Amino acid sequence: MRYLFYFLLLIYPSYVEAQHIFSLKIKTTKDFEGDKFLIAILDKDQRKVLKKDSLTVKNGQLFYDGTINEEVAFVSVSKVKSKLSKIIIINSGENNLILSNTTIPIAGYAPLNITGNKGIAVLDSLHQIRDKYYDKFSIAEGGARVLTKEGIAELNEKQMDYLKNYPDNYFSALLLYELSLYNFRKDYQLYVKNTYDNFSEIAKKSDIGKVLSDNIANYFLVNKNTLVEKKVPFFRVEKYDGSIFKNETLNGDIYLIVFSATWCVPCKQELPILKSIYKKYSSKGLKVVYFNEDDDIGKWNLHIKDNDLAAWINVSEKKKARDGIISKKFGVYSVPAYFLIDKNANIIYNSNIDQEGRLNKLAKAIDKVYSK
Repeated sequence: MRYLFYFLLLIYPSYVEAQHIFSLKIKTTKDFEGDKFLIAILDKDQRKVLKKDSLTVKNGQLFYDGTINEEVAFVSVSKVKSKLSKIIIINSGENNLILSNTTIPIAGYAPLNITGNKGIAVLDSLHQIRDKYYDKFSIAEGGARVLTKEGIAELNEKQMDYLKNYPDNYFSALLLYELSLYNFRKDYQLYVKNTYDNFSEIAKKSDIGKVLSDNIANYFLVNKNTLVEKKVPFFRVEKYDGSIFKNETLNGDIYLIVFSATWCVPCKQELPILKSIYKKYSSKGLKVVYFNEDDDIGKWNLHIKDNDLAAWINVSEKKKARDGIISKKFGVYSVPAYFLIDKNANIIYNSNIDQEGRLNKLAKAIDKVYSK
C-alpha cells in the first residue's frame, strides 16, 4: 500500500481559485421517483468534500446548481440507503445527464449508470483500462488482488496515453492532474509532462491546466535544487515546545532531516531502525530534525512521548501534509523521507532519489561521513 502525500506541488501558490457557475440536471427512469440522493462536490484531489446536499427525484429528475473552482470538477452521486454510487465529471454551465436503472449488488458497491457527457465517458474508459489491467497483471496478496508499484505506474501510463486522444478538453487536464499524484519518481513525472505537452492551449490555459503546469515546473525545479551536493534549503518552523527552530543554526553540524507522520505505517515500521542509527552516532554529534506532516498535534505529542523522541528536534508546521510549505521545498511527496546534511550544509543523502532500501543507504551514508 502506498502512503503518499497528495500534495499540491506549488512552493508558493500563484493560482487563485475562480468560481464557475454550473447546473446539474439528471433525468431518471420512473423507478427512481421519490428516491433520495446525496450530491457532493469534490476538490480536484477527490479527497475533500467542498459541498454536499441531499436531493429527491421529482418529476423524473434530479436538479442541482452551484459553483465549482475550475471549469470541470469531480462530483459524487450516491443513492441514500443503497450501495449505488458513482463519481462523475461535470462542466461549468449546463450538465444534462441520464441516470438509468442500475442493479443493486448483494455485497459491495456498484456504480450508478450515469451518462451524458464526454468527461464521464472518458473517466469510465480509464476505469475499464484499470479493471482489465488488474485482471491480467494483479497478484494475490492478503486475500485481495493488488498491483506492484511498477504495475501501477505502468497502468497509469496507459491511462495517460488514452488521455492524449482528448487534447482539447478541460477534463483531460483534471484527469491528468489526478494521475500525476500517484507516483513521484522522475521517470513517471516525465510521462506526466509528456502527456501535458500533448494537450492543446485550450486545456493548458484552463484553471486546472495552469495548476498542473505549475506543479510540473515546480516538481523538476525542487528536485533539481535538492539533489545530492546541493545546499540544504533553509527554513524556520515551530518546535514541540513552541519555540522557533531555524536549521541554519545547525551549520557546522551533521544532521538528519526526517519527514514523517503519525498516520504513516512505513514511518512507524522504520522508526526503531532510525532510532538505532541515531543511538550509534548521537555521541559523535548527529542530530535529528523530525518533521511531523500532520495537523493533529495531540497525536504528535503522544507519538513523541510514547517513542521517547525528546532528544530529537521535533518540529511541525501544524498543517495537513498537502498544505505544508517546507516539505514542498524539499520535494517530499511521500513519507518517510530522509535527508542527511553535512557540516557544510550540503545534502549528502536524499531518499527521494531512490526509495528502495533507503535505511540501508542512509546508514552507509552516515558511516561514510563520520569515517572521514
